[in-house]
Amino acid sequence: MRLLQLRYFLKIAQNKNISKTARELHVSQPSLSRTMKELEEELGIELFIRKGHTITLSQAGILFERQVNLSVNQLDTAVQSVSHMSGSISQRITLKFETSSALLPGLLQRLHTKYPNLHIDLEQHGVEAGGLDNYDFSFSTLPLNKYDSVRLLHEEVYIAVNSALPYQNGDTIIINDLKKYPIIMGSPSPLRTEIENKLREQGFYFHPIFESGDRETIHGLVENNAGICFWPAYSWPDTSVSNVNKLHLAPHPLMRDIYLNFIRPKKSEKYLQEITNTILQYFHDIQLIK
Repeated sequence: MRLLQLRYFLKIAQNKNISKTARELHVSQPSLSRTMKELEEELGIELFIRKGHTITLSQAGILFERQVNLSVNQLDTAVQSVSHMSGSISQRITLKFETSSALLPGLLQRLHTKYPNLHIDLEQHGVEAGGLDNYDFSFSTLPLNKYDSVRLLHEEVYIAVNSALPYQNGDTIIINDLKKYPIIMGSPSPLRTEIENKLREQGFYFHPIFESGDRETIHGLVENNAGICFWPAYSWPDTSVSNVNKLHLAPHPLMRDIYLNFIRPKKSEKYLQEITNTILQYFHDIQLIK
């Protein structure tokens, strides 16, 4: 049982709505639902009563919420007390995370685990022209001028097709052959924009038959042979890949980059340097898993 699970649970109990909570926490709804399901399985009891889009606490959930709220508050108080005695202060950072938001829960968990006294503010779809005036770190598909930038990911975007089609996993598909199949796209996002732009550069234009912001929905449609989709190698973690083959696009594979942009920390800002290293290590580890 993780502290982050409990904080998510308390937020859902407060909102009584998974979708709203996912938006506020900047995590995907399927990921949040899985986290709560894992918590229920670990406890061996249902914490929620689910009715359509609304969700209420069961009797066990009400009791658990009361005790968890008390425990988390006591833990926060204890951390603040120890920090005060040691002369340290609670640090705060702001992240602008426009791209690869599916990776955000894992990154937050890594940061909270290593720096339990760190408060993280999130901004989404911030104004690019504003640079880092209001942020400590920014994630983008291009490096920002006038700032330190490190490429976190150089990933291929695969073409995901149903396994019933005449392709094996790892095969190559010619770009013109995409016209043979209905195309399913994610909701408007930096990733989608980059995919569409790079396909246009190769002279390929299309209109998707279906759009969804839910990766599991997209996967389910491909799994049932309703169409094909674009599948980032690293940016879609924890997504089932059963009954789906991932192909390389030819003659030019679809590639995209993700950069971390930041202002080089001063010597007195050692914690910012440590956080930078933790972020870099997290993205490095993701690529090792794949």
